[in-house]
Amino acid sequence: MLDPRFEAIVDFFPIEDGHAQERSALDELLETVQRNDLWVGDRNFCTLKLLYSISTAKAAFVIRHHKKLEGLGLSKRKKVGKCDTGVIYERTMKLPPYEGRRMTVRRIEIDLKTPTRDGDTTLVILTNLPRKAANAFKIVEVYRNHWKIETAFQTLTVALNCEVKTLCYPKAALFVFALVLVAYNAIAVVEAAIAREHGRQESELMSHYYMALEISQATDGMLIALPAENWLELATLPLSDYTAALCDIAKGIDLSVYRKSIRARKKQNQRRSTKRGKSMYPLQKYSPNDTLSVHVERAGRETLVFGASSKVSRPALSVCTASFKTPAGLSQWY
Repeated sequence: MLDPRFEAIVDFFPIEDGHAQERSALDELLETVQRNDLWVGDRNFCTLKLLYSISTAKAAFVIRHHKKLEGLGLSKRKKVGKCDTGVIYERTMKLPPYEGRRMTVRRIEIDLKTPTRDGDTTLVILTNLPRKAANAFKIVEVYRNHWKIETAFQTLTVALNCEVKTLCYPKAALFVFALVLVAYNAIAVVEAAIAREHGRQESELMSHYYMALEISQATDGMLIALPAENWLELATLPLSDYTAALCDIAKGIDLSVYRKSIRARKKQNQRRSTKRGKSMYPLQKYSPNDTLSVHVERAGRETLVFGASSKVSRPALSVCTASFKTPAGLSQWY
């Protein structure tokens, strides 16, 4: 269970059966629900038991609707406005009764500009939050941020190696996974100190992989230089002094060493579809005597290598590649 305020794992429900669903630990999860909590989840957790239990505990939920959960009645939907991903609508929905109780929830619908990878064109979110507490735009924003738990799982798997294949016993695998969760929270503490001293934006650019790599490579040598007894003082510090010490260390970190490698945006293909005999590429300028490598698709019965003085005949659907020198004075080609 991830708390997005701290971006840290705050609870863990081990399941030994690798084929069991996440909902098999639902009873244990419900024991942790407290008053005024806000629970955000995907449609796998959209069950009557969970929704009614959270509401009974005086807590709130923002959960994606599952098609198997059919409402008893829907009000007329009203357009709220537009967001980055589509158009937002809102209506109310009556849930089926559960253990003698009834509940009406808000149903936020987003008509997506682009379908999801599952082909869904409308994303539906159920919530019991009152409108005074959060409007439809805020609820959509809250749900969109739930992807952070997927980022956490990626860090656990790739950077911290939480899945050790040689651990065949479920209890051993779960124990190691629990230790990795502690390591993940340690990194979250480091990021919090960096955010305090350098700003939230800088901390979000930190690479968990590079941080974990630095820890794994430097720990053995550090423990030789600073044996375990040297760390006892830190372990006994009051929390306020400990956090102050972390912030002092964070001031001196060279953040450029641990930044993520951000991939540049993929350039769009500039090739244009044209009629026969016209350019399939935009105008480009070259100086005389430049060597050009031109990849030209067939535009008709003949494929024309523009800039050369001859036409190259090819069978249907052929492609040719040519290299040549630009004639003196030629500055443009099609």
